[in-house]
Amino acid sequence: MINMDELNSDVLECQFSGIGAIVQKANTMNEELIRLEIGDTDYTPPKMLIDAIIEQYQNGKTHYSSFRGEDSLISSICAMYSKKSNLQINPEEILITSGGSMGLYITFKTILSRDDEVIVLEPAWSHFGEIIKLVGGKVSRVGLNPDKDFDIDCKLIEKFITEKTRAIVVNHPNNPTGRIYSKKELNKLIALAKKYDLYIVCDEEYQVFEFDRKLFPIYKMYDKIITIRSFSKTYAMPGLRLGYVLASELLIHEMVKVSLYTNMYNSTLIQAAVAQVMENDKDFPNNIRDEYKRRRDILYEELNKIRNVRVIKSEGGMYLWVDFRKVSMDERKIVELLRTRGKIIIVPGSCFGESGRGFARISLSADVKILREAARKIQMCIEEMLT
Repeated sequence: MINMDELNSDVLECQFSGIGAIVQKANTMNEELIRLEIGDTDYTPPKMLIDAIIEQYQNGKTHYSSFRGEDSLISSICAMYSKKSNLQINPEEILITSGGSMGLYITFKTILSRDDEVIVLEPAWSHFGEIIKLVGGKVSRVGLNPDKDFDIDCKLIEKFITEKTRAIVVNHPNNPTGRIYSKKELNKLIALAKKYDLYIVCDEEYQVFEFDRKLFPIYKMYDKIITIRSFSKTYAMPGLRLGYVLASELLIHEMVKVSLYTNMYNSTLIQAAVAQVMENDKDFPNNIRDEYKRRRDILYEELNKIRNVRVIKSEGGMYLWVDFRKVSMDERKIVELLRTRGKIIIVPGSCFGESGRGFARISLSADVKILREAARKIQMCIEEMLT
């Protein structure tokens, strides 16, 4: 008989994602729903990527890759940073990973020892905290102020720093709020990290979705900054699992060990195909960004018509962050009523931490016609709650 007490305590401490539970429940519902809970695009990968996968398969790209990743992909990433951000990245500063989540795991496994603490700025994707716990670290959650648009508050963050603190996690464009932090905010955060000799782990998963403000890349501004990105949203390919870590050459050398003995190698085929697309398809990422900005503008306008509802206009990302606090009802109950009455699935803000209470995240991954219908149903349900 299996004794749970004999299992790894770090694994037992981890919790399944609240968003995952919502997705699983929706998958079992035998009725027509408007699904606005998932962090996936409704696009298919560009034809050029599909063609490149076939071509690379025919070229025999089915064998092991090198430890850090395919040279062609690493070179394409270096070229992209040079052209877009005027940053000169050395190939030795890049580790290819099987998606952004594996990049996070490898990062935390490399920089944390048992019971080291990591500050996570909330609202935040719940996986940050669970991955930290999985590698034996401790999570220190700092809830940013919703009435100050969740600005980075370095004075507040400093109060949570202890002798065990090793890193601060920042995510922008932020999931769920859509914030793209200003250069001024990020410079203050870097100064704080330098003061206490802390790592900054910067998750830029949604970097392709820049709407009203350009993402300010902080990599290279401090030698203890680690940046993590993936291609999941850039080319609508989350199921193909490909991402990368940027870090100092010294850190990457150690991260390769973790990668080798966990993930071992990434798909040579997918790496080569993505490298080929990066060289030749400049339109797809821009087109998907422009379409999501259009959807954001339309849904933002529609939802702002609803009494007692305030919508945060996302500066980037794939979501709208909606403030239901003036509805005077727990947001989890609001989300449940929207599911049962409106047949709409969205995510309660509490899934992203205590500072998310009273809010909800709505995905933009649906056709404009569906988003308008969702807004109409949300308005109908909220009016019922207010009467």
